[in-house]
Amino acid sequence: MTLVGGNKGGKEDAGQYFDGWEQPLKYEMKFRMTIPCNFKLHRYPFGSHVCPGTFYVLNGGQPTMVFQSVSSSNTVEYNGTHDLLEYKLLDITYDNDEENIVLKLHLKSLYDYHVLNSFVPSAIVFLISLTTLFFPLNNFNERIMVSLTVLVVLAALFTQASGASVKTPYFKLLDVWYTSLVALCFSAVVINTIVHALLNRKVSVVGVIRSKELAILRRQEEMRRCMALRFNICAIIALFSTFFCIVLTYIMFAADAF
Repeated sequence: MTLVGGNKGGKEDAGQYFDGWEQPLKYEMKFRMTIPCNFKLHRYPFGSHVCPGTFYVLNGGQPTMVFQSVSSSNTVEYNGTHDLLEYKLLDITYDNDEENIVLKLHLKSLYDYHVLNSFVPSAIVFLISLTTLFFPLNNFNERIMVSLTVLVVLAALFTQASGASVKTPYFKLLDVWYTSLVALCFSAVVINTIVHALLNRKVSVVGVIRSKELAILRRQEEMRRCMALRFNICAIIALFSTFFCIVLTYIMFAADAF
C-alpha cells in the first residue's frame, strides 16, 4: 500500500509505504441463510436445545485469511425477536479457531400452547372418567357409558395432538402423556366392570330357600357389596395417585429439574 502526501507549502511530501500485512482490513456482510437443526425431541414439548452452524474459510491450503475474535466474550449481539414460534432464543454464542467458527443458537421450548390445548383438556377428561367411580355402585349403565365416552374423547384428542405436533420416529413426552391417560381411562372402564361383577355374582340355590338360608344369602350379598365398595375405594386411590405422580413428573420436566 502506498500513500502519497498532499501539497503543503508548495512542496510535495514524499510518499510513505506501509506493509499490507500490518494494516487492519474490515469487511462487513449482511446475508440470510438457513441452518438445519437436528434436535432430540424425546422431551417435547419441554427441554432446551442447541443449534450449531459451522462457518469455515476456503484458503486452498494457504493461510491467507483466518478467523480472529475481537473480544474476550464469546457471545453474539442479537437485536431481533427472541420468541421463535415453538422456541425461545436464549442466547447466541460461538467457538472459533483460525479456520472455523461454530455459531450456537441456544433455544428453549415454549410449552404454553400445549399446556392449554393438550395437557389441561386431557387432564379434565380423565378426571371426568375418575368421577364415574363415585357414582352409586348399582348404576352400572351410567358408570360404564360415561367411562367409554370419555375414552373415545381422549383418543380423539390424542389424534388431534399428534397431528399438530412435530413428527418423530420415537415417542415424545406428549405421546407418553396421552398414552398414560388412555391407559388410566381404560382402567376405569375395567374397574367399573369388576365392581359390577362383584355386586351381581350369583349364588346357585337348589330347592326351597328356608329362612335360615335366606339370612345367609343376605349376609353373602352384603359381603359382596362391602367387597365391591372396598375395591372401588382402592381403585379411586390408585388411579388418582398414579395421575398425581404423572402430573408431578411433567411439572419437573417443565422446570428442567431432570
